[in-house]
Amino acid sequence: MHIITKFNLDNDLDLMLAHKRSMQVAEYGGVGLVHQTSFATAVSEVCRLILETGIQPCIQLGFSKSKSGRNSLFAQIVDSAIPQLDANSPSLVYAGRLVSALTLAEDSITLQHELPSAMRLSREMITKGQQLFDELPPVTPYERAKHLNVQLQEMAVRLSESERRYQLLTDSLPLMMFTVDAQGRFLFANEGLTNFAGLSKEQVLEANWFSWVAGRSPVVEERVLRKQFALGAPFSREIELTDREMIEKIWFLLSMTPVRNGEADILEWSGFLVSIHAQKRVEQALRDNAELKRAQLALEKRQHELDLMIQDLNRSNEELARFAYVASHDLQEPARKMIVFSEMLTRRFQHLLPPEGTNLLSRIQGASHRMVAVIRDLLDYSRLSADQQVEKEMIDFSELITQVTELLEEQIASSGASITIERGGIVLGNKRLLTLLFQNLIANSVKFITEGTTPAVLLRIEEPTARQLQVMGLAPQLSWTRIDVTDNGIGFDELFLDKIFQMFQRLHTQDRYRGTGIGLAICKRIVEMHHGRIGVKSAVNEGSTFSVYLPAN
Repeated sequence: MHIITKFNLDNDLDLMLAHKRSMQVAEYGGVGLVHQTSFATAVSEVCRLILETGIQPCIQLGFSKSKSGRNSLFAQIVDSAIPQLDANSPSLVYAGRLVSALTLAEDSITLQHELPSAMRLSREMITKGQQLFDELPPVTPYERAKHLNVQLQEMAVRLSESERRYQLLTDSLPLMMFTVDAQGRFLFANEGLTNFAGLSKEQVLEANWFSWVAGRSPVVEERVLRKQFALGAPFSREIELTDREMIEKIWFLLSMTPVRNGEADILEWSGFLVSIHAQKRVEQALRDNAELKRAQLALEKRQHELDLMIQDLNRSNEELARFAYVASHDLQEPARKMIVFSEMLTRRFQHLLPPEGTNLLSRIQGASHRMVAVIRDLLDYSRLSADQQVEKEMIDFSELITQVTELLEEQIASSGASITIERGGIVLGNKRLLTLLFQNLIANSVKFITEGTTPAVLLRIEEPTARQLQVMGLAPQLSWTRIDVTDNGIGFDELFLDKIFQMFQRLHTQDRYRGTGIGLAICKRIVEMHHGRIGVKSAVNEGSTFSVYLPAN
């Protein structure tokens, strides 16, 4: 098989794309207009059937050999739910009459139409066809929006992989690396620092860098370091720190560099601690013995190499900061323009458009708004780091939920939903993050409801049992708070428990329930930032109960 083009089948709008691309591939293969139409109609019939029962179908179009050995045009629809189809369904029977062959396999349906005998397939023709279809303009604005969404997902995957590689790289380097905010709170630390400090990564991230350095070095004062930060300029100095046993003193070269955004504001400080203890000992020996001069030169060379390494790492940090800035601004511009231009077109020319044209414009606007929502949720998610230190305070739960219901006022009013706090209390956490957490949970409870049912959301604070803590993998010797969010929604099969908290994972199609597939991933990240856990119990058409476990002190 030689695949010319392929794409996913997400909803009914993709049927038009499948029909159009089938016609174009058939035309490229020299098939006449009548047979083009028959082939495209057969493909549309099968795609429509798969969309009704499939899980995540995709379609591949190209050229292959038929059983008789003749060159053929083919369309292959792939999906794991194909074994559940009835081979004698009217759609498959009708489609089989329109093509040369229809084959039903374990995970795919293949339609073939023989090409004219004069048509010869060559490597050049296949390569040219693949390039041609890669460069084809979108058939509809929806296809353009879909293409941009795929690019956005790919970018998110690349960013996650880049972060993982950066962590592996920094852990493998023979130096201590870290980032702190302007108040000295640790944001990141590699294995070199955690090993030297004799602390876990979680303990390091709960510490303050100013206090830690001052506590390990009797000659470095905390106020001096804070004053250096206030100047906002890169600096370096030699400092002597005691080891994890607080016995031996070791010399290090400290280098600190501010990381700025596009407006030149300092986002954080990137720091390195490179051991120069051997160099210091050699310098002492050189004062007593000139024969060690060569060793000093070698150390100077090593120092130069380390300086170059630090410069490279500084550049890498600056590039990552610039990338985050571009992602937070420029990615939203194309989607905003689609919204603005489509709204202008509606206002100025709506009276000239037929109902079908008005409907298409409405779909463009809906897809654009969803894209902006995806970008916004992605940026929210990227700003949340499970290792990030959060400021916590004691929060009145009733006041918190009141603020959430005000944010969801329009959604609650339109659905007639009731939000009830069965048992309130005081919770410990970051108010901004917990507001976002329960805003997402309550919004889902109101949105995912059976038609004709009034949403009812019940919230309750309880002290978890030892068994519940064991199931969630939490330390029973610590004090915990459990917050349950129970609804009467559509629920879901608990077979999908591992799926619902992942990025871009949806259990329902966009036309049934709108969303970005990121909300619950944000909820999980916020709970992890509080060093807690989130779980859920649910059943189809029986509602769901999300349980949030947070440290109580």
